Amino acid sequence: MKRACLGPSILLFLLLLVASSVAPIRQVYANSASMSVVAPGPVTDLTRVETRVSIRNSASTSQSYSLELFRDSPLGIEAITTTNVIVPANGQSLYSEWVPTGGHAGKNTIKYRVTPTTGPQLMGESSFQVVASNTRAVPTLSSVWIDPGAILPGIYFQTRPVTAQDVRDSIDAAHDVGVDTLIISYSEYILNNWGTFYPSQHYGSIASFDVVGTILNQASLNGQKVFVGLGRGDDLYLTWNGFDDPTRIAAALDHGTQLATELWDLYSHEPSFYGWYLAHEANDIQQASDAYYNPMTDILREFEADKPVMVSPSGTPIISPSILADSHVDIFAYQDAVGAGYIPGEYTYDPQQRIDMLEAVYDSYQAAHTGVDKHLWTNLESWQMNGPTYSNAYATDFSRLLQQIEIEKNYVDSISSYEWLGFFEHPDTTVFLGGQKALNLYEDYQDYYEQIVQGLKTVNYADNPGFEQGLAAGGSQPLDWQFAGNGVNQVVSLSNDGASGSDTSVSLDIGSNSGLPWLTQDFSVLAGAEYKFSAFVKELVSDPSDGWLAAQVWMLSDSGSATILDSTSLLFSDTEWDLQSAFITAPAGATIARLVFAIQDNSFGVGTGHYLIDGVSLVGPDFPELPGDFNGDFVVDDADLLKWQSDYGNGNGSDADDDGDTDAADFLVWQRNLGSSLLPLTNLTVVPEPASFMLLFGLAIAFLAPSRSGRENLV
Repeated sequence: MKRACLGPSILLFLLLLVASSVAPIRQVYANSASMSVVAPGPVTDLTRVETRVSIRNSASTSQSYSLELFRDSPLGIEAITTTNVIVPANGQSLYSEWVPTGGHAGKNTIKYRVTPTTGPQLMGESSFQVVASNTRAVPTLSSVWIDPGAILPGIYFQTRPVTAQDVRDSIDAAHDVGVDTLIISYSEYILNNWGTFYPSQHYGSIASFDVVGTILNQASLNGQKVFVGLGRGDDLYLTWNGFDDPTRIAAALDHGTQLATELWDLYSHEPSFYGWYLAHEANDIQQASDAYYNPMTDILREFEADKPVMVSPSGTPIISPSILADSHVDIFAYQDAVGAGYIPGEYTYDPQQRIDMLEAVYDSYQAAHTGVDKHLWTNLESWQMNGPTYSNAYATDFSRLLQQIEIEKNYVDSISSYEWLGFFEHPDTTVFLGGQKALNLYEDYQDYYEQIVQGLKTVNYADNPGFEQGLAAGGSQPLDWQFAGNGVNQVVSLSNDGASGSDTSVSLDIGSNSGLPWLTQDFSVLAGAEYKFSAFVKELVSDPSDGWLAAQVWMLSDSGSATILDSTSLLFSDTEWDLQSAFITAPAGATIARLVFAIQDNSFGVGTGHYLIDGVSLVGPDFPELPGDFNGDFVVDDADLLKWQSDYGNGNGSDADDDGDTDAADFLVWQRNLGSSLLPLTNLTVVPEPASFMLLFGLAIAFLAPSRSGRENLV
C-alpha cells in the first residue's frame, strides 16, 4: 500500500479545527485600487511576472474604469496595456497581466493608473529586480516558510524561551541573506485545545506573544512580504479523504472564513501583508481544488483580490495543464520531499534517493505548467531525519542544500525553503534555536549567498539602450552611439515601432554596401566578469542574398586597439520582434566592450537592408562604487580629471559627493582616490581618447569571421 507524502508542515505537529458556523465576510469597499506583482523578486530574465490589479467600487451601480499599465526599466518606459474593467456595485474586479522579463535586467517598476468615469485617478507602483541569468530562477532562497510552532518549548533545541525579539531578530537574519518573502505556515494549532498564534476572539492563544503580528510587523519594517497561512483545524486529512463529505468541506470553509476574517481585521494595515497560504496539502490537485482550494480561494478574493493565494502540493501531486488551468490558486510551491528521502510509496530517510529523482520530477512540473498562467515555485526542504519514523527533524548540511538548489533553479520561477525557524540560526543568537546544525547551515548559506549576489547581473552598462533619449545633435546617430554610414543611402532614424510595448526603436536602413556602416557603442568592462548581451531586432528588408543583421560584442584592450580579445554574436532575420541573448566573459587585458550592429550578406560581408533595433543590453554585476571614477572605467586616473574639467559648473556629470553639481569638492574626492582601481594590475593602463571611427576598417577581418557565435532565443 502506498503511503502519502504528507509534507513538511506536520514535522512539528498536527493542526486541528473546531468547526463552527460564521457570518459571511463583511464587504466594506472604498473607491480604491491595489496591485501585487508575482513573484515579488528577484526574478530572472527567463521568466514572467504577473501584474494583478484589484479595483474596488463603492457605488450602488456597476462602474467602468480605464486601467493603464506601464513598465519602467533600464530600457525606458513602455506601455503594457490599456483596458476597460467593469466593477460590480459595491464590489471589486481583478485584472491580471503576465509580463515577460526577457531583455529587461535591472530594476523594473510596474505602474498602474485607474481612471473612473467620475472622480480622481488612482495610481500606484511596485518595483522588483530582474537578474540576467542562464537559469530560470535566481539560485538563492527568495522565500522561506516560518512555522510559528517552532518557538514552543520541546519542539527544537533552545537555551531559553523564545521571545518576540528573538522572532524579530530571525526575520532580520533572513533579510540579511536576501530572503524578502516569508510564508507563515499556519496561524492556528488547535489540536488538544492549544489555540492560535495570534490574539483570537474564538480560540485561546498558545504563545506568550502575538507571533503572527510580530512577523508581519518586522517584515513591514524591513520591506519584506508575507503570505499569511490559515490552518487545518481539526481535519488534517481533509484534502486527502474528505472530498466527498459535504459536512467536512462546509466546516473547513467556515473555519477558514472565520480565521481569514480575524487575520484581515487585525493585520491588513501591515504593508507586508502580501498574500495567503492554504495549509491543507494534497496529492490529487483536481479533487482538492474542486472541494476546498477553489471555494476557499474565492472567499479570500473578497478581501483584496490582487493578493495571491499559494498551496504547496505533496511530493507526488497529480497535475496536468488542464488541472492547473481549472484551479483558482495562483502559486504552486511544490515540496521537493528531500528531507525524509521520499520516493513514491516510501520514506527512505536517505535524501540522496530523492535528489536523484529531482530532475525528472521537476521536469514533469515544468511540462504541466507550460502554457498555463500559474506560478511554478519550489518548496525546498532544508531539514532531514534519520528514521525509522517521520520525526526528529534537524537542519541539513549546506552541501546537500546546494544540490537541491542546483537542480531546482533550472525548472522553477522562484526558490522557497521549508523551514526557517529551527533550521537557520544567526550566529549572534542567544537562544540557539535548532542548535549547532542550524547555526552551521545559516553561516554556510550566508557565505554562499554573498558570493552569488556579487556575481548577479543586474546593471545594464549600455547607454541609451532603448533609444528613448533620441538622436544626438544633428540627428545623424542615436545619443551615446556612433554611426559610420554616409547619411545619404546609409542612415539611422527613430521609429515608433518598439519592442515589448515601447514606442521607440532605432531604424538602421542601409541601401549601399560601401564602407562599414555600423552602429556601435564603447564602454568599460571589468576583466574576469561575465556579461549577458541581449537585443530585440525586427527585419523589415533583408539583404538580397538572404543575409541578416549581426549584433556583436568585441572585447578590446582599449578603444584604440585593432585586436579583438574575444567576441560573441547574434544573427537576426525574423520579420517579427526577436529577442536573442548570449553570454561573454571579459578576458584578461580587456577594458572595453564594443557593441556592433551591422547588416551582413550571406557570406558575412557588408550587406544592405532595413532593420529595427531596440532594448540593447550588456548586463553585468553591480560593481562597488569607486569615488572619483567619473568616466566609469573602474580606475581613478587622469582621464577622470579631464572629464571633471569638462563637467565643472555644467551639471552633475562628475558629481562624486552626490550634491547635484560638479565643483571643487568633487575634485578633492578625485584627488584623494587617484590611483584607486577595481582592475587587475595587468589592466592598469590609461585608456586613450577614442580613435577615429575609421579604425573600424582595421577590424573588418575579425568582423567577417567572429570568434564565437550563437543564436540563443529567449522566451
